[in-house]
Amino acid sequence: METKDLSIQNVAVIGLGALGIMFGDMIARALPSGSVTVVADAARVTRYRASRVTANDHLCDFLYATPEEFLARHGGRTADLILFGVKAAGLKDAIELARPLADEHTILVSLLNGISSEEYIAEGLGRGHVIYCVAQQMAAGRVGTAVHYRNKGVLCLGVPDSHPQDQSALQKLLAFFEACDVPYVAEPDILRRLWCKWMFNVGINQTVMVYEGKFADAQKPGPLRDEFLAAMREVVALAQKSGIDVSEKDVEEYVQILDQLDPEGMPSMRQDGLAKRFSEVDMFAGEVCRRGRKLGVPTPVNASLLERVKAVESTYKTQRKQIVAR
Repeated sequence: METKDLSIQNVAVIGLGALGIMFGDMIARALPSGSVTVVADAARVTRYRASRVTANDHLCDFLYATPEEFLARHGGRTADLILFGVKAAGLKDAIELARPLADEHTILVSLLNGISSEEYIAEGLGRGHVIYCVAQQMAAGRVGTAVHYRNKGVLCLGVPDSHPQDQSALQKLLAFFEACDVPYVAEPDILRRLWCKWMFNVGINQTVMVYEGKFADAQKPGPLRDEFLAAMREVVALAQKSGIDVSEKDVEEYVQILDQLDPEGMPSMRQDGLAKRFSEVDMFAGEVCRRGRKLGVPTPVNASLLERVKAVESTYKTQRKQIVAR
């Protein structure tokens, strides 16, 4: 494959979730073989090397390495770009894995849900250029190390006005994604977009999980859709109290996004529930309730969702034992 004339040539992916696999694969297809490395601890590296990691049944051209192996393979050179594709509970460990791989030139992109991962990465690493990112409009499902998706969705990218020092890194990343055919939008107000996507996730992830449904169940009138809307409107109230310009118009925009998703698809929390994996409810309803208490904003819908999700997850240990026993 012809080498592209790009300043980003050395990419590390931390976390083999659906988005890590999906976007890592898009980049790997556009670059010479060996350009994309999945970085993990030694046990996971051994497991990944023995697995078939695929995106839409295409075998992903990834290398697998510990941080030490990554640096040795690249002559001590740090990563040009690090993609964080872990769940929220794994972010602290992911930052530690990234620490040896990042220096002042490294671009750092979080694919996580929520509104705080970029701050944690910037604070935890203390170096590199954190580009704020919102991944949306894709409905990807993962079973083991196999991901299937119908459309690529889009990455909304930007930097807050308070971080002008990261503008040149943002432009470099946009040019790179353009060359790699990674769908993106340059967001002029990325903090607002983060809140809008968080609002949507708070609504759709939690309600589809507790109702044990699919997107189709939220796309038609009924109790699930009503609670989906109510949960999002509590985030709108929090945003307005926090000085973020989110409104009912944004609720309507994301309802339209929902109604265009594959009816048979499921959000990540519902997939977690089916797999008996602990979800990101603490960064959705948990965070809504915490901010509501701090700002004096009532959040009864999310308080109920938090309680119901925790009740479901409290059974996981028992159910896992029963599955093993079979």
